[in-house]
Amino acid sequence: AAMDANDQQKALTKFQDMYALCKEMRYGDGEGRALERMASLYLSKGDKTRAKNLVENAMEVLSESADKKSLGRARITAAQVYL
Repeated sequence: AAMDANDQQKALTKFQDMYALCKEMRYGDGEGRALERMASLYLSKGDKTRAKNLVENAMEVLSESADKKSLGRARITAAQVYL
């Protein structure tokens, strides 16, 4: 089932909180995953500009990590943004 606008906002708030915590802890994998999830959510809302910026940041962070699965997801999201 699709998320309604209220659920999307709640999810976005949680991703932003996770991103901020990861930045404080210098936890790159979590930071990258949070960025990718925010990008996916913005993409689902039709905001390709914001999604593009977030997913590019996610790929940059994840390219230096061992989390290749999350990097792959970020690349898929990027492909969706660019299409």
